[in-house]
Amino acid sequence: MNPSIKDPQELYVSRTFTVAWYWFLLATFIAITIRWMQLHPVTGWNLNYIRHAHSHVAFLGWVFNGFFAISLQQFVPPARRRSFYSLFLVLQVAVAGMAASFPLQGYGAVSIVFSTLHMSGSAVFAWWLWRSPLVHPGAGAWLRMALAFMLLSGLGPLVLGPLAALDLRDHPAYMLAIYFYLHCQYNGWFILFLIAAAWQRWEDAGGGLEGIAKWSAWLGLGGGALGSFALSALWLDPPWPVWLAGGLAALAQLWGAWQLRPLFRWGWSKLDGPSRMVLILVAGCFVIKLLLQVLACLPVLAPLADHRFIAVAFLHLVFLGVVTPAIACWAWNAGWIRRGWLTRMGGLLFLAGSLFTELVLVASALAGQAGQPLPFVPELLVGAAGLILAGLLLVHPTVK
Repeated sequence: MNPSIKDPQELYVSRTFTVAWYWFLLATFIAITIRWMQLHPVTGWNLNYIRHAHSHVAFLGWVFNGFFAISLQQFVPPARRRSFYSLFLVLQVAVAGMAASFPLQGYGAVSIVFSTLHMSGSAVFAWWLWRSPLVHPGAGAWLRMALAFMLLSGLGPLVLGPLAALDLRDHPAYMLAIYFYLHCQYNGWFILFLIAAAWQRWEDAGGGLEGIAKWSAWLGLGGGALGSFALSALWLDPPWPVWLAGGLAALAQLWGAWQLRPLFRWGWSKLDGPSRMVLILVAGCFVIKLLLQVLACLPVLAPLADHRFIAVAFLHLVFLGVVTPAIACWAWNAGWIRRGWLTRMGGLLFLAGSLFTELVLVASALAGQAGQPLPFVPELLVGAAGLILAGLLLVHPTVK
């Protein structure tokens, strides 16, 4: 695609991605700020409030908007893109409001208003996309399940306000509500949407799985994503049926992913060299994620799986190792980011920072379990985040 896009309908798509990219830069800057403030606390600022801003900008400003751009390109008829883009602008007001209000008040009146605005706009987006005539039957099954998880995830933040008002921030229900949101996003919306987009491309080219293979994959990954929420409750040491349900759901997701081998082979045959490397990275991190879910069900590993840094490393594995590279690879092939050595260098720096982040988090958790805390962890994490930001600054969208 020519970087100087002239078609107004294509401009809607590329501008949507450009906005998403700059939100990603902001999310990364906020991450560096959080880690810096752990070393140099600033009186009057609540780190948890700033973390809320970071997660919402990362999820809604970067991933949701990146998926919005892919949806405009793949699932929305050109004649409907202007309406979708108008909705997109409303959603950006909501993201900006959350970015400004969360650092000041956490889940307060203003931030909840903007969160509710975004959830309402997301529901409209889901409804429009659900009824889009361009969605192929095979891709539609994945897309609608992804949208269902996206809408379902909103129940988590909705109950945080009432729980906080009842002074239940320290109650397990409060953490379970947060985990429910993260689970539906990471295991449902994020993963299933990427499969839907790839499947749509596959059906555009005349491919598609038939019969039991398709439904095995769909039920395995979808049903497994629903049941594996049990894994988010293992820190409460629940009865054995919960452990069993989590294990079976994790195995179901592995089985579902195994059925997608033809889709992987087709994608490999259509991509260039750099994109193939990203495909290997995404697939590898996704398999590691699935295997870690199975291992988390082993009681002998429960103390390590419950470690805060291991949980954060797991979330970063999916966000930085699966979702972000997949969106960036899509943008690379769609012509939404400039090609050249600067972009390649930026990608390498991003991957180096992401890998360094994972190594520091895991090493710190293992050292802590062994009774020998790893030194300079905050400093190392600041450096890793700096590498990620430096890499992102070298990558430029084609439409400003």
